[in-house]
Amino acid sequence: MSGKDHLRKVLTLCKYHGFFQQAHVLNQNSVTGCYDYGPLGTDLKRNIENEWWHSVVSAKENMFGVDCSSLHVQPTNHSHDNQLEVAVPQFKVTAHQGSNESEEFTTGQSSANHWFLQSTFSNSLCRHYPHILQLVGKKLPFGMAQVGKCFRYAEDSSKSIYSMPEFTELMVNFFSAPKDSNQWLYSWQRERLQWWRKFSGTPSLFSVSVQEDANTADILFQFPWGVEVIERIANRGTGLLEQLYTETKKNIQGKIGRRFVTPNVIEMVAGLDAGMFAYLVEAIQQKQIPDASGKSITRKVLRLHARLAPIKLAIISSKADREIKEVAEYLSKEFCQTGIKVFHLGESPQSIEKEFFRFDEMGIPFSIVIDEATLKTGITEIRHRDTTMKQQVHITEVKELIQKHLNAY
Repeated sequence: MSGKDHLRKVLTLCKYHGFFQQAHVLNQNSVTGCYDYGPLGTDLKRNIENEWWHSVVSAKENMFGVDCSSLHVQPTNHSHDNQLEVAVPQFKVTAHQGSNESEEFTTGQSSANHWFLQSTFSNSLCRHYPHILQLVGKKLPFGMAQVGKCFRYAEDSSKSIYSMPEFTELMVNFFSAPKDSNQWLYSWQRERLQWWRKFSGTPSLFSVSVQEDANTADILFQFPWGVEVIERIANRGTGLLEQLYTETKKNIQGKIGRRFVTPNVIEMVAGLDAGMFAYLVEAIQQKQIPDASGKSITRKVLRLHARLAPIKLAIISSKADREIKEVAEYLSKEFCQTGIKVFHLGESPQSIEKEFFRFDEMGIPFSIVIDEATLKTGITEIRHRDTTMKQQVHITEVKELIQKHLNAY
């Protein structure tokens, strides 16, 4: 299959099942190249974000989360290439400080400044540095992470969501002593590559390229149209913090033992939308299988990693029987209470096999059928998306088995 054909199949499948679609264009002046996420796309995107957040923040002692505004202001004579300008209404807020003091903050457009939507959080993120420096008792190393919307002019929207003007940026700033910065750069480079490969069915599609100066490493993905950068990891030196000190005069030095130093900044920037699209591109597969009459049919499978899959389990009631439906509904609620997303097909399907194929296209890793045998013996079958094999298990053990599969990845 050619790259264009593969890409077309991915886009068709994603649109059909509501992963994402092109945003509604109100008029000729609307920004094109924007996409809306449907239920499956929203959950997939959220799952990737949560896994990323756990990896770079929750699972580490010296990492902290922040949330920067997408708006920033620049003088009118300042270059603002690749940024989108936005009109902000004028308003005034009075913030009381103590009993006698107050401070007024005014925002909006003025004759000297214009508001712009951020194309990256690179500069904004460092502004949280002094507060976290104080929080950790000035002890190095430590870092901060941000997830947020950024905006840019998209000159070429032919590559779908990879180049859309509105995107979600994943950014980490890590602060270390200059003498240790190259070691941390390599450590983060290795960890981030392993993270991307962890959720990939074809890990070799992800690779790393180190720039000649050895201060920048790109994590690459082989898209149908060519290799693109998924994440960039760079040793930015001390420049960002020195600029912060020039603007704010706030202390920027951290401690290594008893010695104070201005740390280097290891910056990691990734596009969540591009990462999600990479996983979708490599997950879709086609297989030729015989139908009931022996004819060959094409079976599409979206082999998303089980931890990333928007829906983990599909539950089917084999008959329009009240008791069967009650058991299926009870099982569905049990999973929902544990935070595992399920899809309960309330109506009995004409063909269970066709429903299995539909669930395969949606990327659902496990399916289960509740039937008359389940009512009599408690035994049911769990079908695995990737192998189509069915495993008999007692209904009381279904939740534990699914959780084991998810935790095993």
